[in-house]
Amino acid sequence: MINAFILGSLDNLLSHADVISLHCPLTPETYHLIDQNALAKMRDDVTIINTSRGKLVDTKAIINGL
Repeated sequence: MINAFILGSLDNLLSHADVISLHCPLTPETYHLIDQNALAKMRDDVTIINTSRGKLVDTKAIINGL
């Protein structure tokens, strides 16, 4: 049986997720969706998968967080 629940907000998702997989278009609202603030809310062992445009993720923030 799979355990699933609704997190209700992006902040809740970021702080609880084991894996975050991005599948969305690049728009002004999604530009750097994963930035330094988002990374700070994530678990240390999170896996981020970006199948979308590269600019959804702030690469410099990822590198600085390593």
